Amino acid sequence: MSFLRRRGAQAIRAKVKAESGGRDATADSVLNVLFGEYNNDYQTEYSVTYINDPYIETTVIQRINLFWVWPIMLVTAPIRFVLTGSMGVSPSKPFGLMLQRLIGRF
Repeated sequence: MSFLRRRGAQAIRAKVKAESGGRDATADSVLNVLFGEYNNDYQTEYSVTYINDPYIETTVIQRINLFWVWPIMLVTAPIRFVLTGSMGVSPSKPFGLMLQRLIGRF
C-alpha cells in the first residue's frame, strides 16, 4: 500500500485499522473501509491511488536508438512471424535481451 508511505501515514493507518476492527481486522473489513461496502455504497472518505511509476528511466542513447530499432523491427516482423509463428519478442530470449540493452525497455 504505497499510499500509506506519505507524511501522516501512521495516523491514516491507525484510523483504517481502528475502523476495520483493530487487531481482529480481516481483509474484507479493511477493503470495506477503504472502498466502501459492495451493496450499500461505494463512497468513502479515502482515496486510494497508485503513486509509484513503473517507468524505467532510459538514457539518451537508448532513446536515440528507437529511431532505427523500431523501423527495423517493423520490417522484419513478417519474417519473424514466418520463422517463429509470432511477431512478438520475449525479454528472456537473447534477441529480447539485446533489444532491452538497445532501447531500455519495451
